[in-house]
Amino acid sequence: MKELAEACLAFCFLPQGVYKNISVVGGGGALGVIACDAAENFGMDIPALAPGIRQRVEDLLPKPGTGSTNPIDVAGPFVEPKILRDILHTVTGDDRIDLQIMVLVLYHYKMMARMLGKPLAQATPYREMAEFFSDVVKETGKPIIVVLASHKRGVDDLDIVEMLTLARREFLSRGLPVFDDLYEAIRAVGHVNTYYEKGERYE
Repeated sequence: MKELAEACLAFCFLPQGVYKNISVVGGGGALGVIACDAAENFGMDIPALAPGIRQRVEDLLPKPGTGSTNPIDVAGPFVEPKILRDILHTVTGDDRIDLQIMVLVLYHYKMMARMLGKPLAQATPYREMAEFFSDVVKETGKPIIVVLASHKRGVDDLDIVEMLTLARREFLSRGLPVFDDLYEAIRAVGHVNTYYEKGERYE
């Protein structure tokens, strides 16, 4: 049932079409392994970016510890929303990329919220991210999927659950599909691809 719901989400938000080449943006080395394994399982590719695009992405990334290959590793969780926007916008310049996936680990903002003495929902810039990502889609025509990754669901993490719920609502209201897990997001796109590939063969 969960997989069916995720597939329905992808069908509802993604324009009709086949998305064979994707880019993935997020933090951490494990991201690349998960993304590449899932893409291969569901008939997609995560191609290396064109050299000129890759250099422009590298120039945007904070240093050190980041990587401009695809998947793009932004390293830390506190990259400014406008930098994430510029990275996404730059990657759309590669004609091979059909769709982008942005993996956000917003629960890390709990530490920043404590430092600022603010509620977590106020300290997390999810509204700004939603606005920027939506603008990229409108300007380029290439869809963006958001993954709100979190394993924080304990009693002490109710503020995180609340913030992620609000963030999900904000992204969805701007036409950006949201998933809890990168593998599940790629799997849902795979179902979309399978459906429209069959349609193309029968036309």
